[in-house]
Amino acid sequence: MTERFPELEHQLMLSTLNELDAARNWMLLLGCQTTPERIASFFLILCRRSGADGWTPGASLSIHVPISRRDVASYLGTTGETISRVIHEMTRKGIIKIRNASDFDVLNKRQLVTMSGRDDLAIRPPTAAHSGSASSF
Repeated sequence: MTERFPELEHQLMLSTLNELDAARNWMLLLGCQTTPERIASFFLILCRRSGADGWTPGASLSIHVPISRRDVASYLGTTGETISRVIHEMTRKGIIKIRNASDFDVLNKRQLVTMSGRDDLAIRPPTAAHSGSASSF
């Protein structure tokens, strides 16, 4: 069937590669990072999912966390209290701004990447070839 529909084959391959990349990142997130690194990585993943493949230096980026802090804690293998403590630490350091329980502004993307320890999750300035394209995760 894919021989008759090469575009479908291409889309299936891209989808599979995206799923494999997400699984790899999930394993790294849970297995090789400290709790603050996992939380910073989670925020970077949300940035990428929101279509922030490119960014304007100096501009903040708004992200929405679609689940409760308790669910985030479960997802990241920690407690809700630790999530709150790390988020408030990130706020004190000027990395993020809390708008409400589910919405945040990322104020310092470089510090967020540094905190995550994951350069591969960095949000890079747009290039001519990739300007406006959303990166899937």
